[in-house]
Amino acid sequence: MTKVIHKIGDTVIEPPVNNPGMEVELNFDADDPDAVQISVSNDWDFEKQASYIINAHITKGLNGGVGVFEGLPYTIQVQDSNSTETILDHYIDTADPEALYECDRISITSREKGGVDWLNNRAGNIMYKTLIEDENSGISTDDYVHIPYVISSIPNYKETAISMLTAFVVVSSIRDMVKEIEKVVAEIGTIISAIGGILKLVFIILWIIATLIAIVKLIKDITDSLVGSIKYHAGMRWKTLLEAGARAVGMEFKSTIFEDPIYRDTIIIPAKLETLEDIDKPEKRGFTKPSTKSNGYFDGSFRDLLAISKDIINGKIVCVDNEIRLERRDTNTSKANYKLPDIELRQHRTNAGELVSNYTIQLRDDISDENTIDKYSGTISTVITEPKVIRNPDAVLMRGEKTVDIPFARVVKKEGLTPVENILDSIYTSHPKIVNNIITTVNVILFIRNLMIISIKAVLNKLKIIGINIRFNPKKIDYIRFVSAGTMKQRIGIMSLSADYFQVPKIGSFDIAVNSTKETSTTGSPFDVFGILDPFKVQKTSVQTKTKSTNDTDWSADNIYSKFHFINSFVPQSGNELGNQWLRYETEVPFCKEDFLKVKNNNLIFDKDNRVGKIESLTWNPFNERAKISFRIQETYTKNLEEKIITPNGF
Repeated sequence: MTKVIHKIGDTVIEPPVNNPGMEVELNFDADDPDAVQISVSNDWDFEKQASYIINAHITKGLNGGVGVFEGLPYTIQVQDSNSTETILDHYIDTADPEALYECDRISITSREKGGVDWLNNRAGNIMYKTLIEDENSGISTDDYVHIPYVISSIPNYKETAISMLTAFVVVSSIRDMVKEIEKVVAEIGTIISAIGGILKLVFIILWIIATLIAIVKLIKDITDSLVGSIKYHAGMRWKTLLEAGARAVGMEFKSTIFEDPIYRDTIIIPAKLETLEDIDKPEKRGFTKPSTKSNGYFDGSFRDLLAISKDIINGKIVCVDNEIRLERRDTNTSKANYKLPDIELRQHRTNAGELVSNYTIQLRDDISDENTIDKYSGTISTVITEPKVIRNPDAVLMRGEKTVDIPFARVVKKEGLTPVENILDSIYTSHPKIVNNIITTVNVILFIRNLMIISIKAVLNKLKIIGINIRFNPKKIDYIRFVSAGTMKQRIGIMSLSADYFQVPKIGSFDIAVNSTKETSTTGSPFDVFGILDPFKVQKTSVQTKTKSTNDTDWSADNIYSKFHFINSFVPQSGNELGNQWLRYETEVPFCKEDFLKVKNNNLIFDKDNRVGKIESLTWNPFNERAKISFRIQETYTKNLEEKIITPNGF
């Protein structure tokens, strides 16, 4: 004989008034078919002891208890002569607006612990911005991946020409100053004339140094106009974000999807709207060095990211054993344990109503990044399912439309060098020593300039003591990096943007590398005097994080369909040999506690012919030990279908 035991917390209570009509329902829905949603067919109608416990729990919220916004543990156990099994592990939803309270009677519902509904409620309150700021969350800015990028816009030849003309004029003035120095030196004779001449000479030399500094700045501006620096935006691994969200709700994230290097190294880069490295220099945008000023976290909640992830991989979310599992929706690691009794299945339905004849996968373009428009192919793909043979066009019953909207833009990579970059690459390859000697000379000038600024600031700080305040705050000019034969080619494969900012978050797979610095020794240079150049030894080469060679394909809409969404197709094909075609059955069978345990967390079953099927729903009455089962068995019932894939290229 079966006995049903009800508990609130650890307290055994009298069964609810509606207990005799209790039925346990297993809902193997599309979202969570492996971790069944267990519910009851009626809300609970508690009396006396149970109602006192619930009311006391709510009242304690007024004097230091948790109160109405924390549910009460509620379990139902089924006991027979062999064992006792928990068939329902819920909490009483005291915050349910439909609950009815009286002093000695309460009508209320219960909800599953740790299920998908619970997860969605909790995950909606987990914001990644908050996790980054929380020292105890397990993630921080150390988890940022700094993605290098270059600007793909055409070089500004007009501004460059103006700068070069300006540099020519300045160089001409230096030549005149050198002649003036020769004249002054020749004029220095007597001590009296020497004093004036020396002062004049010092003034001219200082003027030449200032002019040389201006030339250096012009050279840097010309370089930036023609080539542009490599800059950095921060992002985070897709997997890292999901793992952090799971930890925040007290669970562990698992997925076989991320065993693939493509998705293991997929980076989500949030939109970048503010890109000033220095607020005092509005003309200088972008971060020339990895910086935590560039936010790398997903701009949304854990629930948002779970929903997007599920859409991308055509997935299901499974909550079981304190784990959040994300897998493609046809994944089932269990084997069928329950076999239907030998009953005759006379009637069936088909799942023809689930056909989607127009199935679209689309990522976003971004008007603020012209690359997403210029390289539009792969952004959207539509799969049309239609009959192979048509006798009467007016009677064609194809229906159904679905759009999977992925709210990310695809990462576009730099595929080659511009004409200017090719010229520089040729120079760097043919004459690297000459170029590096020139860079050394420029860096010496910058070193002197920066040293002068430090000295002037020291003098001005002393003047402040006596009340003289002179505003002087020039910014330090960074030293120029040395070059090698591969300097320009390192830019190929780096993320390409049309501007330093973009409005739509990006997604892409990268070969992630930690930047490695290789300093070039200046030993042997005519300027290497007593190690004076050590302060500005700079990178010669660095290993950059670049897009994977397969990124354009990996994150194309048609590839996302063929890798994850093709299982929804009714057309039989490789990996989906029977097509998404199923026969659906409903029946009622004898069903005991042992049968229930076989299907509780596994919806795979056998029929009498050993065909494997999937339970869609099951309603079990433990008192009369009967169950109503709705299940489906995969079987092709038409081959008169074909697919056409439409992938617009933007032209």
